[in-house]
Amino acid sequence: MKVNTDTSTKLDIEAKQDDTFNLVMNVKDSDGGLFDFSGYVATMEIKTPDSRTALGLTSMASAEDLNEAFIPSTITLSEGKIILLVSSSDMSISKSSYKYYLKLSNYNSSNTWFVGRFRITSN
Repeated sequence: MKVNTDTSTKLDIEAKQDDTFNLVMNVKDSDGGLFDFSGYVATMEIKTPDSRTALGLTSMASAEDLNEAFIPSTITLSEGKIILLVSSSDMSISKSSYKYYLKLSNYNSSNTWFVGRFRITSN
């Protein structure tokens, strides 16, 4: 018998180095309506092959509780949408293939929603 509690969705992302990165993900709830993100905080960590954080995004207004690679207010959660917006200057990470995960947390849970490859191509 096998039980799989992994509910994350695999989504590979490709972005250009030194370009503004803007990704909007539409999310529905189990009834097909717009997902209500009230009370949620989002973090996305892009990791190098040796597990260092190359870039971190968060919906928090301050990232002082996270490591220095995190940029505050780069994720916006609105009704039915997860919006990632990173300035071109912050997208100066090296051309490479990384792994990432995007987690959402609220008062009683923390879950990985998206995982995959994050590939940076040259401009």
